[in-house]
Amino acid sequence: MFLRRLHTLSKDGKIKYAQLFKNDGIRAGASISHSHTQLIALPYIPKLVSRMEAASAGRRCAFCKMLESERARIIFENNTAIAFVPYAARFPYEIWVLPKRHSWGFLGMDNASLQGFARALKASLQKLDKLLKNPDYNIVYCSSLRKSALHMHAEIIPRLTTLAGFEFGTEAIINPVVPEQAAKSLKAIKI
Repeated sequence: MFLRRLHTLSKDGKIKYAQLFKNDGIRAGASISHSHTQLIALPYIPKLVSRMEAASAGRRCAFCKMLESERARIIFENNTAIAFVPYAARFPYEIWVLPKRHSWGFLGMDNASLQGFARALKASLQKLDKLLKNPDYNIVYCSSLRKSALHMHAEIIPRLTTLAGFEFGTEAIINPVVPEQAAKSLKAIKI
């Protein structure tokens, strides 16, 4: 369904970006109790997305390079997608899911890539659920509506800690779980 909505939105020249996200649980900001994903269309491209597009542009996409450098923290991989704990994870057990082949968005992916991405996302959520016993979490999908330099991906953010004064005052986040340990724990979970 969301692919159809994204396709429709991509044809509207007034819409520049559509944010797809999921808030699961009270600590993640869920406003209703059943599981749901939301899509909000915007008439502008958010600064964060612009920065990600800039990092994806040029001779070598930073996200494509990341796929090579993150090998030690992979928790799931298939032919078309990879899930890993990022080197500088902001949150305990944070997971990023990326298509292996550079793609600007869901609408730019073929069926096999979409299915592989979905399997990697599902496996990541199953591992989190088994390890952390059904944690509240957010999933933020970073995907363009139209062809761009962006390397689309999903960020799964378990809501285990609370941002406080230091984080708000410095925009630096303290993660009490070392990413390598989080990856080791998640990788050990059999699904």
